[in-house]
Amino acid sequence: LYDALTPQPQHIDALCLQTDLDPSTALVYLLNLEFKGLVRQMAGKQFYRA
Repeated sequence: LYDALTPQPQHIDALCLQTDLDPSTALVYLLNLEFKGLVRQMAGKQFYRA
């Protein structure tokens, strides 16, 4: 999932399509990455590399 992230914000649905993860699983991974300071979340469930 981290490899699919870019410096540009991407919606959770686009990330799920790229990684074949369901949204609930992807959100768990993204939250863990956010706690580690590797990912940031924007409004509208958009994520990007920190």
